[in-house]
Amino acid sequence: MSLGRKVIKSGIWLQVANFLQLGANFVITAILARLLTPEDFGLIGIVTVYTVFITTFTTVGLGTSIIQKQEVNQRQISTLYWLNFILGFFSTVVVAGTAKWVALFYGYPELVPLLIIVSLNFLISPFYQIHRKMLEKELRFPTTAKIGVFSTVMSGLAGITCAYLGFGVYSLVFQSLALNIFNVLGFRWAFHWHPHNSFALKPVKEMIYFSIKMKGAQLSRYFERNIDLFILGKLLPSQIFGFYALANRIIYFPIRRVSYTFTAILFPSFSKIQDDIDRIKKGYLKTIQIIAIFTLPFVFILALYARPLVLFILGEQWLPLHKIIFILSGVGAIQAIEHISVAIYPAINRPEVILKLGIIRTVITGIGAFIGGLYGLIGAAVAILLAKSILFIISMIWLKYYIKFTFFEIFKSLSGPLIGGAIVIITFFSINPNLELTSFELMIVLALSLLVYSVSILLTNYKDLKYIFLRLKPKMNP
Repeated sequence: MSLGRKVIKSGIWLQVANFLQLGANFVITAILARLLTPEDFGLIGIVTVYTVFITTFTTVGLGTSIIQKQEVNQRQISTLYWLNFILGFFSTVVVAGTAKWVALFYGYPELVPLLIIVSLNFLISPFYQIHRKMLEKELRFPTTAKIGVFSTVMSGLAGITCAYLGFGVYSLVFQSLALNIFNVLGFRWAFHWHPHNSFALKPVKEMIYFSIKMKGAQLSRYFERNIDLFILGKLLPSQIFGFYALANRIIYFPIRRVSYTFTAILFPSFSKIQDDIDRIKKGYLKTIQIIAIFTLPFVFILALYARPLVLFILGEQWLPLHKIIFILSGVGAIQAIEHISVAIYPAINRPEVILKLGIIRTVITGIGAFIGGLYGLIGAAVAILLAKSILFIISMIWLKYYIKFTFFEIFKSLSGPLIGGAIVIITFFSINPNLELTSFELMIVLALSLLVYSVSILLTNYKDLKYIFLRLKPKMNP
């Protein structure tokens, strides 16, 4: 099987499992939102941002070098495995040790025990990180997706059970611990490998150097994606920030899952053809087209029907959320397309470009979050949307320099999903958008919107869908 066919088949079949995971996560989040309060989500939002912030400095991302390097031996993999444990232990100590200062900075004493418990994740994750990267190196993405669905469902049930029993915000903490525990069980079962009792830095020196370059890129990426949460977590009261944190979780998680899925596939695939820019360009254009087909209907429907969806799924206590979802949906659509560049730059051995772009993104997003936050929740969301739109243009111009596409080629790749989205909008305004829909009417309208979008995609992207189907057919009929 050719590399191109393997990428497309891996991507599409992985998306099937991915959507199951997204559906499970959506249901879990909806149930937790009814059992918990906006303040609970605000507190866990601060905890999450800070812990990820610490790990960007205390870990190196050694697994990425395993994928990029063509050949690795047992001694190298074992050394990286033990290094992950050392870095994980260091991360736990740093997070737990700084918990009280974080609580003082944000003004919430309850952050101290939350941070200490969450820091245990850094001791659990090294048990499966190398196993996961080895599966990705072998392009066994359907396996990783199945494990993802399993871990999401089981950890979600654990979180819901804790919330039902009255554990409050700790339910979200236990959910995160359970997610890592089930990942350990799944990945170690899927990839039967045990580290050797050897530790030698010299054979992995080159891999560590590559990981450090990648870490710089990831660090800048982290700040760009989370600087708004840092700033707004300080500027806004925890309850108000809880609305922004949950909107962030609802919108970005599914969209990033789709784009991250293809990024995970494209990085090892592009690394194999890193000197063939023309093939990388074709793969990039085809990938953003597929991502747009999957994500744009979600974005348009979520934005247009945000109010009835919030009332129906989350309840009246979350009603202010619908305005934030409407605004941030545009940010989600931008990031779904833009994120693919993360797979291209390291594959062509230019990870430093991500670092440079990340610095620019962080500055512009941070300025937008600070200025917008002074005008409240809506002001912050509007400012973030404007900042991300500007950054999207900058990112596309920069990427164009390396893989030589034209903006007409980008528009051509996205034309079908954009036309389908426009028809969904027309359908929405053909119905009375101010009408108070019952739950049954809402389901009918959503189904109609998806049907309209699907028909438009069939008309505009028939050849592309046929291309995908023909590569899936052997798998569907073994």
